Amino acid sequence: MRDIELRRLSTDNLYKRRVTLKKTLAIFTGSIVLMFAVSIVMVTKHGFSVITLLPVFCMPILILVKKNFENVDTEIRARIEHDFKRPHFSRFIY
Repeated sequence: MRDIELRRLSTDNLYKRRVTLKKTLAIFTGSIVLMFAVSIVMVTKHGFSVITLLPVFCMPILILVKKNFENVDTEIRARIEHDFKRPHFSRFIY
């Protein structure tokens, strides 16, 4: 995901995207852990096969989802810091 796309999104859309990516990251992590457990059982019972390497082949997807999540989280944090640094003159106007 490019930074340009993230800068154009509203803060609400960034929060929605963050929640979606967090759920996706949890699902992918859980499924890869489960695949590793199943592959260990498969190796001990039936020996080595190509299916045993499936969790390793799915790791790049997990890395991409994690990187996207970190990019969205960084953009949200940057916006929060920017909002705190910006002076709010509206509260001084009576």
